[in-house]
Amino acid sequence: MQIGEFAKICGTKITVLRHYDKEGLLEPDYVDAFTGYRYYSDEQIPVFFRIAALKKAGFSLTEIKAILASGQTNEALLGLFEKKQAELARMIADLDEARKIVTCEKKDFDVIFTEKDGASEAQSTVFGAHDERKARELMEHALCAKKYQRISSYETRSIPNSNYAYLICRVIKLNMNAMNVHEHFGLPFEHDGRIVGKWELLGEYAVKSDFYEGFPKGGHTVSDTVKTLYFLPEGKRYWCYAWTKGKILWFSGGDSTVNSYTIEAHDNTVYMFVEMKSFEYRYGGRPTVLVLRQIDRIAYTAEDVRRKDNVDLPFVPDPAVMGSWRVFDCVKSKERFDPAHPTMEPFALHTLEFSEDGTAALIRSSLEKKNAHREPCRWTAGTLIRGELAACAYEIRWIEGKEYLFMEWKNGDYVYGGCEPWCYVFVRD
Repeated sequence: MQIGEFAKICGTKITVLRHYDKEGLLEPDYVDAFTGYRYYSDEQIPVFFRIAALKKAGFSLTEIKAILASGQTNEALLGLFEKKQAELARMIADLDEARKIVTCEKKDFDVIFTEKDGASEAQSTVFGAHDERKARELMEHALCAKKYQRISSYETRSIPNSNYAYLICRVIKLNMNAMNVHEHFGLPFEHDGRIVGKWELLGEYAVKSDFYEGFPKGGHTVSDTVKTLYFLPEGKRYWCYAWTKGKILWFSGGDSTVNSYTIEAHDNTVYMFVEMKSFEYRYGGRPTVLVLRQIDRIAYTAEDVRRKDNVDLPFVPDPAVMGSWRVFDCVKSKERFDPAHPTMEPFALHTLEFSEDGTAALIRSSLEKKNAHREPCRWTAGTLIRGELAACAYEIRWIEGKEYLFMEWKNGDYVYGGCEPWCYVFVRD
């Protein structure tokens, strides 16, 4: 058949067939020496469609020529298609990565530290200007990981004639080891009627301006454990803090700090800003900013506001709980417990012991250590009773063939701070 008829049957153009002939892919079966007309046979139709399939799969004409010359079967061709498919998938992934790099969606985020005018400055790598908040979060994580404290607000600098920007802030390098802070509390009491009452802790911030931008501090924060603060009349101590005019006296983990505060009104709301000598301060850093919102101005007493569980419970034996249990994990809720991935942090508790007479003991350190603290408790079926304030519910669960004791941990955060209790998980000692 002539080239025109062959092209029609194959659904292609004559120019394509002539190009294939020129490249040595599909030569005519016969060429008339006088007229120059090209003639093709029926047997060449499958060859054309094989070429078309290979070309559609992404093979070059040079590759197709070599494949045809090798005489590979259809099964072998399918194998080549699978390899080409994997190659194209990698190419698409590479193109996507390249696009993200160009648009700064994908870029290894890093921080560069420099000295300027006697102070340390941190500068981020560039990012897409539309994604500033995400860049801030990444920079916060980077500073924390590298043991730096941010001591200024972020300055965003745009790169001219582009959609890119980078962040700059002032920082200080923290010490590797924490120090104990014991500041003098012998301050004379001075009244400040504005502070008395109930306050909600809104969060801890690196600097005051972060509060107005809605960007709370990352890492360790006081707001992780404290939600509500009560300032009692005459500066009386409540839980781990007391006050005198302009100063909050804070007791935490053996430390004692004096922290300045100011009270301001914005949009009919009264706020307190406390220069808090918090986690970073113990590592040689500077105070952070606690922000509180005034709820009321009632002159509470400690008895008015602290939580009081019903601890007047009769003793009911529970043979299943008898004996000694060792701490295995501490989780925010029972549902979050994963026996395969326990928390690797040191725990406040070490051992929990139950005796037949309804007495119990919480041991806060290893018995081999000289400073081991043994807290006497009572118990009844399902409840451990700590003193006169907290009734900690417990239960035993079998998980993957192993016995675990779950117990609510109602400490000062619960009794005085208004926080929900975490859960300690024990195993048989």
